[in-house]
Formats: sequence, C-alpha cells, structure tokens
Amino acid sequence: MADLISTLTTDVQTTFADLTTTVFERYVNQIHNMVLVELGIRDTTTDLTLTAGTRSYTLPETAIEVKAATYIRSSTANDHTALRATTEEAMDLADPNWRERDVQGTPFRFFVTSSSSSNNTVKKITLDPIPDTTSSGGYPNVRLAIVQNVTLVSTDTIPVEMSNSQVYLDGAKWLHCKNTRREQEAEYWYAQFRKSMDYEVQYHRNRITNNPGRINLAGFVKGARVV
Repeated sequence: MADLISTLTTDVQTTFADLTTTVFERYVNQIHNMVLVELGIRDTTTDLTLTAGTRSYTLPETAIEVKAATYIRSSTANDHTALRATTEEAMDLADPNWRERDVQGTPFRFFVTSSSSSNNTVKKITLDPIPDTTSSGGYPNVRLAIVQNVTLVSTDTIPVEMSNSQVYLDGAKWLHCKNTRREQEAEYWYAQFRKSMDYEVQYHRNRITNNPGRINLAGFVKGARVV
C-alpha cells in the first residue's frame, strides 16, 4: 500500500523538527513533479473530441507529457490505432511545406508543442493527417495517456507504481537543507535523492522488461515531451 503524504511528513519531521507541514508538502510536490517527469508515470487519460478539418487541439495546462495517443474509431473492441509520436522539427525536415497542405484522413502520427501566452503556457497536440471526421456520440476520438502535474495534499498517497517512498523523503530533506543553507547536509541528501531516483528508474525498467503487457509504466511507449 502506498504511503500517505501525512505519514511521510511525520517521518521527516522526526529528523527535521523545524520543517513545518506546509513547507514539507511544498517540497513533496516539487519532488513529485521531478518523479513524474523522470519516470513518466501515466497519471490519467483524456479524450480529444475531434473536428473535421482541425489539425491542432489544446491540451490541459496540467499536462507535462503525452506518453501515448490512440485513435479510437468506435466502441467496438480493438477498433483503434496507436498513433506514432514525432516532432515538429522532424515534420519540417521531411516536408517543409506540410503546414500548407490540407489533406484530410485518419491521423497516424502526432506531436506536441507549447507556446507562451500572457500568463501561462499553451500546450497543443497536432495530428497528421488532419482528421476528416467530426466526433459524434463520443467517436471517433483520440485518447491520450498523459503525465499530469498535480498537487498532493496530506491525505494523498505517492503513486502506486513506486517501489517505496524513499525518493520523496530524501528529496524533501535535500530541499529543506538547501533552502535553510545547510550546505554540507544538502549535498549529502541530494546524493541520497539521486540514488533513490536512479533506483526507481531501474525498478520501472525491470518491471517493463519482465511484464511488457503493462501499459501504465514509464517508458513503455516513447512519448512526446511538452517543451
């Protein structure tokens, strides 16, 4: 069973009594986002409603990375196609004029981009070719498996995919020592944090190798990172 954030708070405060619960939870969320990015754990899925003739669609602001995209034609079992991840740069190299082409059809690839707006970053997924069918009754759609930036609170647990909670404990201690200018301790706890993170990376790789049928693990499908 995954550890509660409140349990981790108590564990760390045993060593660092000056660390408040509020600050600890802030540290845990910083570490959590590092974990999500480095391990690529899929937090959730979301379905894109398609519009014929529309190439690009806005992603949730909380989306960090798209791990996989699947074009689902209907509710019939196995009536779907996995889309291939590419990049805007690769599209430009293959065909500099692809933006001017209006060919429509069933998408077979996608890429993710981001651009700055007045107060946030707008993330978009682009499908190729341009969808030729508008969603009706929920289909067709593109189902995205995404890594999502979330805020953990005391009643939440760490991801069940983790082997243990050590990376969160070591990471919070590192950030606390760093921010309170305990340089030698910060150096030590950063090294421990990296060891714990590297262990989790290898743990996930081994799980994927030994059980390739799983679809909720990091690295099973090479994703398109939001940059």
